[in-house]
Amino acid sequence: NRPEPLHILSVVENKTFRLARLRRKPKATTDHLNEKTGTCRRYAEELSQRTGYPCYPVKKAPSEGPVVFIGWLRGKFLVGSNKVDSSRVRAVCVVGLTPNMNANKIASDNGFKVPGYYLRGGIDRSKLNIMDKLVIAVVCALMKLKGLNDNNRELFEVSMNGGSFYDSSSLDQIERFIKKK
Repeated sequence: NRPEPLHILSVVENKTFRLARLRRKPKATTDHLNEKTGTCRRYAEELSQRTGYPCYPVKKAPSEGPVVFIGWLRGKFLVGSNKVDSSRVRAVCVVGLTPNMNANKIASDNGFKVPGYYLRGGIDRSKLNIMDKLVIAVVCALMKLKGLNDNNRELFEVSMNGGSFYDSSSLDQIERFIKKK
């Protein structure tokens, strides 16, 4: 009685990709994607290297088995979470900009009753559309009106100029979780 392999789902600009354990590793198919920031993909690829779960499109992935979902936070909504069968999800990785977020609460607010892990993301302004840039400009204007301080200055700078908080060590907990399963 071998346990089912665990699959990892990652959202890439509203296209969901899954990393799944296979006996033979196919070529990765993420290099041709046009993603807004690249952070979800980077985390998924790093997790793939650590756990041996290669990446391929969901349409070609097994439709059964438990999953770990990686998605980015827009407001309170975890992008792509509505495309995932929550009964299959065993853990959620939330990618966001702020230093600390309650990933368990975000997972719960998005319909998942599983452990949540927070991964810090980034912004590549060159890949944002006009609406994304407008929303960021409004948020930054509000931040500036309220006053910049040590708690929000870093977030303001990345939002205005782009940048990344990517930290592969933040995957350590989810890697341990996956290897336990």
